Amino acid sequence: MVVSLLAWLVSPVTAAAATRSSKPVPFGAPVELRIKKIGVKAKIEKTSVDRKGQLEAPKKPSRVGWYRNGTVPGKRGNAVIGGHVNWYTGPAVFQGLGRLRRGDIVEVKNDHGRVLKFRVTKVGTYYNGSVPVAQITGPTAKFALNLYTCTGRYSRSAKNYSHRVVVFTELVR
Repeated sequence: MVVSLLAWLVSPVTAAAATRSSKPVPFGAPVELRIKKIGVKAKIEKTSVDRKGQLEAPKKPSRVGWYRNGTVPGKRGNAVIGGHVNWYTGPAVFQGLGRLRRGDIVEVKNDHGRVLKFRVTKVGTYYNGSVPVAQITGPTAKFALNLYTCTGRYSRSAKNYSHRVVVFTELVR
């Protein structure tokens, strides 16, 4: 069951404005996400917004998607990476995301071979209509990386899940 995970994150208006005002950074792009605690070692796809102004989801269940028109992991601001919780064939890359806890480590390797470490500061589960979008994508003075996926009950008619898991992290200096 493929669900557009990224669509809920940014409204079409916000996404379109971000695309107009943000340029992709030509260096330091993330290429791999590692989370040892839950067995994640995933290639990172660069994602953007679709024709409807919604963020694109990763094309494969084994990969995660980084919103390339936003913040680069390791830079000041909220970098955002999303992934599928499941797929037509079974569990996907972020199946265990909700098992992370405060203090756990998330690693991002960039295209220069540098591995950045982020420490989990908070894990939240939110009803689909009450996701704190501003905390996830909005401006911040922190060097943050926020991960998310779907969870809860799946509605076949809506083709969507009832809740989202969001993992907030900050760069370890």
